Amino acid sequence: TTRLVPMTTASKRRRKVEAQLINSEGIARYEIILIDGDGATDKKTRKGSVGVLIIPQGRDQEWGFSTPSGQIETVNESGYDRILFVVLPRFQEYVNGHAVQRELSPALREVLRSTINVPFLTMSESDDIG
Repeated sequence: TTRLVPMTTASKRRRKVEAQLINSEGIARYEIILIDGDGATDKKTRKGSVGVLIIPQGRDQEWGFSTPSGQIETVNESGYDRILFVVLPRFQEYVNGHAVQRELSPALREVLRSTINVPFLTMSESDDIG
């Protein structure tokens, strides 16, 4: 069982919401950062309103994931209006990307108040997440 714990709230200037998914022991299993793009997504290549990007362990400090301008550029290049960046804390163990998706999907549907599956974006052909 996981529960969502908000860390920050959105504002028009920040376009950012942060939360953690906490496991039954009260430990952060995932950190989730919702970033809205700046509207620069090309309408012809738009894929949808929201996508999920699982950031492999150890890559969360890269420019495209850790800085406001990098995050917005990543969203704009994705073809989605907003992305849920999922950070995998280094002290946690994960089997593979598919297992993470199965674990996250119910919580993300609840957070997004959606009955449909949210698309997961991939960074590579590999299922390696750390």
